Amino acid sequence: MAKTLYLLGTLWLTLWISVAASADERDIDRSEFAVPGQPAWTALTPFEKQVIDQFTGPSAQQASADELLALFLVASGNVRSEADYHHYREQLLSFLASHDELIEAVSPRETGALLLRLMHRHFFSAGYDANQSAMAEILDTGVYNCISSALLYIVLAEYLGLNASGVIMPSHAFAQLMLDDGQIIEIETTSEDGFDVIRDPEFFARQAEQWFSERRLVVADYNDYESRRQISAAELGFENMWVQHISVDRMNYADRLRMAELKGLMQADDLVAQHNRLVYYYQEADYLKRHDEAAWTALMSRIDPYLAAWQTVSLFEQHRFTDRDTLLPMLLLQSHRAEWMLRNNEVEEGLGLAEALLAETPDQLRDAHVVRAGALQAIEQYYMSLAARHWENQQWGQVISVYHEYLGKDLESPSRSVFQANLEAAYLNSSRDYWQSEERDVAISLLEACIIRLPVAEQCHQRLQEMRQVLL
Repeated sequence: MAKTLYLLGTLWLTLWISVAASADERDIDRSEFAVPGQPAWTALTPFEKQVIDQFTGPSAQQASADELLALFLVASGNVRSEADYHHYREQLLSFLASHDELIEAVSPRETGALLLRLMHRHFFSAGYDANQSAMAEILDTGVYNCISSALLYIVLAEYLGLNASGVIMPSHAFAQLMLDDGQIIEIETTSEDGFDVIRDPEFFARQAEQWFSERRLVVADYNDYESRRQISAAELGFENMWVQHISVDRMNYADRLRMAELKGLMQADDLVAQHNRLVYYYQEADYLKRHDEAAWTALMSRIDPYLAAWQTVSLFEQHRFTDRDTLLPMLLLQSHRAEWMLRNNEVEEGLGLAEALLAETPDQLRDAHVVRAGALQAIEQYYMSLAARHWENQQWGQVISVYHEYLGKDLESPSRSVFQANLEAAYLNSSRDYWQSEERDVAISLLEACIIRLPVAEQCHQRLQEMRQVLL
């Protein structure tokens, strides 16, 4: 009787990183995902694709007011069509058309100051809410916060021909204007009289605590202000794609996944954007591997070119991913990718990637053992599946070769004993067949090889003794 083939148990890897998502939350309709011709895994609309194209090309730094408006609306998360874009654009143009005094102002400085006052009186009817960071929601409800109001001010200023941009502090955002003479005017868009505010040491010593507390913000100090980032209008739009309105309690999983991907596609060199994108891709891969293997295969196929750019730890570190938690989702995805490659007969590449993950994953990395377990699982499932196909056809020589190839890698694994047991069984089966075919010398030599090449081969020892007794 042929010896039994022992199969490895399946190891499912689940890691909760950065953005927790429950299994129920990830149970979404993906039937329209991975659209041919699109760079994304999620289902993007033609309008969103148009915005991506605009802000990933060489003309991104010279975006018009219309293009900035499109970006800011996409960043709101719920504006996804050309029709909705035109609806909001008409609101802004109607506001500007109804205020001739903006056009008649004698200087950019006067225009900028007047714009802030009129904007508060026209748009901010429902008051301030620290969590209302979507610009589209201002136009729908009149509720605003620092970054949504800054975006609205910037796009209106751009329509008026002003040179507007953004400023980011650890817990705050505001706008600024650059005048023709190079002077920079800071605009606190949450306040009607916030034009040309002075944020000096005296402000932070006397007023900052009350001012930030009233807005339910972390109280900043002058050092925070000194380390502020002055960014372009487009960059402030990108920042707005991962703030309060994208939080778990305000946006569902499918939309958060889409927003992480949109931001990652448009900010290819931004490490935070890529981290969020990688986290959500891992959330997808982890869920789909357990619930929908066809969708898992489609996901890995779609993101393979992206992951190929981050294939090795050393390449990743060249891009200055100094935060080990940032490294983690990329390495976890690479272990998924290694298994996907092996299933798609990219054997050399898949084994090479999995072995690199085993060798190069930093010991200090949080959950390094999970990364290594995924890589090891990819290798072992490949060899076990390959051997099982040969086993089914009773191709014992190929089975023996496959198991020896695996064991020759000398991997530290609790499954090693399973491979050794299967290898001994393959030797026994092959020896039996040769014995029954009267090729007894070959049968005996196979058992001798089994004993020599395996650390423990009690059954081969026993069978060899039985054969030799028969030959006496």
